[in-house]
Amino acid sequence: MKKIIPLLFLFALIPSYLLAQNTFRVMGKVTDTKGEPLIGANVYIKALNMGAATDLEGNYSFEVPKDLAKGQTVELSVSYVGYKSKSVSIILTGNSIEQNFQLEEDIFESETIVVTGIASRTSKSVSEIAVSRIPAAELTAVQSYQGINQLLSGKVTGVQLKQASGNVGSGFSFFVRGGGGLNGDEQPMIYIDGVRVDNAEIVGYGRGGQGFSILANLNVQDIEKIEVLKGPAAAAMYGTNASNGVVMITTKTGKLVPGLGKGVSIDYKYNFGINTPSFKYKAEDFLSVKDNDRANKIYKDGFVRDHFISASGGTGFIRYYTSFQNRIEEGILDPVKGDRKTFKVNVAAYPTENLSMRFNTGFAYNYLRAPNNDNNIYGYLGNTLLALWGFTDSAAVANFIDNNNNNQFIGSYSLTWAPIQNMEINAGVGMEDSDWRQDQIYPAQYRYGTINKGAKRIYNRHFRGFTYDLNARYSYDILEGLRSTSIIGTQISDRRIQTSFMNAEQFGSQYIMNVGSGATIREYNEGAAHNRDAGIYFENDFSYQDTYFWTLAIRRDYASAVGREAPAITYPKASFAI
Repeated sequence: MKKIIPLLFLFALIPSYLLAQNTFRVMGKVTDTKGEPLIGANVYIKALNMGAATDLEGNYSFEVPKDLAKGQTVELSVSYVGYKSKSVSIILTGNSIEQNFQLEEDIFESETIVVTGIASRTSKSVSEIAVSRIPAAELTAVQSYQGINQLLSGKVTGVQLKQASGNVGSGFSFFVRGGGGLNGDEQPMIYIDGVRVDNAEIVGYGRGGQGFSILANLNVQDIEKIEVLKGPAAAAMYGTNASNGVVMITTKTGKLVPGLGKGVSIDYKYNFGINTPSFKYKAEDFLSVKDNDRANKIYKDGFVRDHFISASGGTGFIRYYTSFQNRIEEGILDPVKGDRKTFKVNVAAYPTENLSMRFNTGFAYNYLRAPNNDNNIYGYLGNTLLALWGFTDSAAVANFIDNNNNNQFIGSYSLTWAPIQNMEINAGVGMEDSDWRQDQIYPAQYRYGTINKGAKRIYNRHFRGFTYDLNARYSYDILEGLRSTSIIGTQISDRRIQTSFMNAEQFGSQYIMNVGSGATIREYNEGAAHNRDAGIYFENDFSYQDTYFWTLAIRRDYASAVGREAPAITYPKASFAI
């Protein structure tokens, strides 16, 4: 028995020995200028699509198969948020190499890459266009946000957001300084991972001017960054619909985990909070005695419970990110409530040195309930603050039902191919599909002004949109210090909206409120809209010593929003910057 144990131990070491003989190990340490380790820095060989992240001590290590190494000379690079990147040349010969890095802090984030157009991007330090960039992932790591409206509020100069109400999931409007109003709704275009999304405020059957936002489906924990283009730069590159600016939202991708590049990082967050009224009515606010007590009693504390879990990781050839969130939020007024569930899967693949692919999918189910309120005679405020008129009994107000259910899917696929040096071809297709269902019920056993024996109102809205992108860019040196980048491409959008609604009254029983059991149909109808628009564009950028910049561009837009014979529109662009 004593002889068997050493033999088993020897056999266990054989696979490790063989692996060591067939691989080349790259290892080292990454620190700042003070010698402090940088945790989670990405160290990689771009030519081989292999790398790893540093551990708690700043150490990194990953294996390269020797059949890939072949004694070649490659660039070993390291990058870390807030620090200047570095690259060194190493020779993949022998069994291993140790390479340490010391990174300098990038105070002005000069190496941050910002999007300056559909297919144009550059480092922040030499960008001729003012791009507002919000590092959402950094913000959500240390603070909880109710939604994208709270995340954006006050963080972008010249951009303001106004909510339609204080309800959970409330609709909101963008006010972009320098924008125009030619596209009808005076709102910016919004893209999520390259997909132009529906940013409508859904009202359906009115409840006192309170609408819901489709963007309330978005889980801010999944967002990596938000970039905002304003003014002529947005319209010149994105067309007529971008006259009020462009908001580009990029969700998270997988990141290498400290170790050999095959680990998984799992993150779980639980947020618990309370929504509380921002003020209380005072006696001097009313003419009648103790009216303030009655007004204050309609408000309450609303509880917030948020569970979020995500998993991220990858190897040298693939990165993945997936998450699930369940957020339950109560408002300060009964029966305001939201119950949102989101599921997301993002995968980035790098099968070869010159080819990369990205798949993004996200699904959301959102249940929202709103009160009847504001400027109508069936709401809490009107019947409490104007109690002398006695519009509607309090029991009738409390039993009013307004349920809203929304399912939304957003998915995209993009491909980047570099067939030759300094040339890049990008292709992408994306889809958004959402269904909105509103059930508004005035129970038959209560009296609601002119409504006779109860009412049920149903509103349905289905949206489906496709986004297509295809572009190519090529960079070349004209003279020493003078560089040119040419971009040509097309962008196509196809969007359909279908709506239907029905209003039935006079129900024989309070227990059967199916719309078909109503004796009187007050109204019913349906509608449809199909908008298609396409743009082709060309841009040529010149830069001299990263100091002087010239840009010439032109875009031609075609749209069907006002009919088949709608005229095309051309946007020229010329700019110079130092």
